[in-house]
Amino acid sequence: VVWLLVVVGWVVRFSPHIMMGKSLSLVLVLLCVFSLSFGAPQFSYHYASPVGPYYWGSIDPDCNGMRQSPINIETSQVLDIQEEGDLTSTTPTTPVTTTGVNVDLTFKVSVPSSTQQNSILSGSTLLSEAYNLIQTHYHSPSEHTIDGKYYDLEAHYVHQHKGTGHLAVVGILYTIGAPNPELQPVASAALLVPGDGNTTSFSTVVSLPVQSTFFHYQGSLTTPPCSEIVEWFVMREPLTVGQQQLDSIRSVWINQGEPMNNRPLQPLNGRKVYRYVKDYSFNPSAYNGVNNWANIWSTCGGKRQSPIDIAPLSSLPSPLPPLASTAPAWPVDQMLKNKDHTIQVDVDPVNMMESVLSGSVLLSEAYNLLQFHYHSPSEHTISGHSKDLEVHYVHLHEGTGQLAVVGVFFNLSSHCNPHLVPIVNGLAVANSPGSQTPISVDIRVPISLTSPFYHYRGSLTTPPCSEIVDWFVYEAVQPICQSQLDTFILNMDKEGFPTNRPTQPLNNRDVYYYHPPPSPSPSPSPTPTPTP
Repeated sequence: VVWLLVVVGWVVRFSPHIMMGKSLSLVLVLLCVFSLSFGAPQFSYHYASPVGPYYWGSIDPDCNGMRQSPINIETSQVLDIQEEGDLTSTTPTTPVTTTGVNVDLTFKVSVPSSTQQNSILSGSTLLSEAYNLIQTHYHSPSEHTIDGKYYDLEAHYVHQHKGTGHLAVVGILYTIGAPNPELQPVASAALLVPGDGNTTSFSTVVSLPVQSTFFHYQGSLTTPPCSEIVEWFVMREPLTVGQQQLDSIRSVWINQGEPMNNRPLQPLNGRKVYRYVKDYSFNPSAYNGVNNWANIWSTCGGKRQSPIDIAPLSSLPSPLPPLASTAPAWPVDQMLKNKDHTIQVDVDPVNMMESVLSGSVLLSEAYNLLQFHYHSPSEHTISGHSKDLEVHYVHLHEGTGQLAVVGVFFNLSSHCNPHLVPIVNGLAVANSPGSQTPISVDIRVPISLTSPFYHYRGSLTTPPCSEIVDWFVYEAVQPICQSQLDTFILNMDKEGFPTNRPTQPLNNRDVYYYHPPPSPSPSPSPTPTPTP
């Protein structure tokens, strides 16, 4: 440092006429040379430093580019995407020996080449291209912000495409809370490298916690050379980091006189930020949870949403005829699917065309049976009371894309329901999310279609909540025994929350009640005429 001050003093003493111009550039160059000579970082996070973030463009011109990172993610301005494939990672779930390095004012965990080959990020905008995990490193406070909020820590999982050299970086946000077991090996190792260039070997799990909701945009490295070669994927839900864990990781740059190592936010410059929502949740407090659906899928905040609470005394009599169906009257082979939040039976194309729903407000239009699935407790309620289970038979009008859904209630009984036996038996095989098995099942609605029902116009009860449904909710309740109900709940309640959407406001919609007309009284037998 003393020698550097001597050199700077020489520049000021003998070059005063150019000190405000070229000498300033010379000082920057000397600082960089000094840093390289003594092994120190070539840049700083001190804003007032001549090699601080606002002067990184002097270190590398790319730092003044138009697609720089990090950015503030304004959730009200993002574009929602649900169609693309999931972002997937094949990182191993068992510990591997890695190298921890104190470098560039962060703690970097280098992934061994043998593990890189098996640690592949793909999907989403990466499509089928393979990006291999090469290293992870840490910033505190976070570099990215969401709606202006900084987080206590951000981890960057850096993946590289071997063909192009381009990068895909996954950002994981953390808030101070319960200690994170996966971060403990990193925190312990960080204490072993107090000086720049120090290294240590340690065992850790490098698996990537990919989430169902994340943000994506195109950007850059967040340190010089700031190359604009990065596909960024910032996970939405923060994880926790213990205070001691955070202090241990931060000691790497604090020991070098840097209180923080996050680059200032960069302008978006017209770039688009996309929010990928792989799935919805029934957890009320989750970002993609049932109470926040309308914030992600705008149609979930519409005026004709389902389910509703049905008030029998307020319903209007329906003058229309009952429903009718042409579904096969015998069991047929179909596919039972254990989905993330429901149990569903998909109807094959042949039986779909043969299973036609018509009548009532549908008139003579043909609605074909697509599938049926279950919710527990029921989604619709009657006078504020729910049932134990509700099945939805979903029919599609191929011409308009409109749906007609028949809802049937089940309540706990001492008698098992024979209609549910094939499904319960199939769940002994398809007993994990994403699994499926063929079953032979009766695909008819398990109730007489001429019995009383309520009708109203509403929506899908899960995202995207499209308001394209004619609902027919039958009044009669079917039996289900405890063992059958337990099997459904065990296979649907994967988050620990009920799988029914709360009832939605009626918003002045009419609910109609169909009741079959009374059977005509038998005509009295004519009185026999006496024989004279």
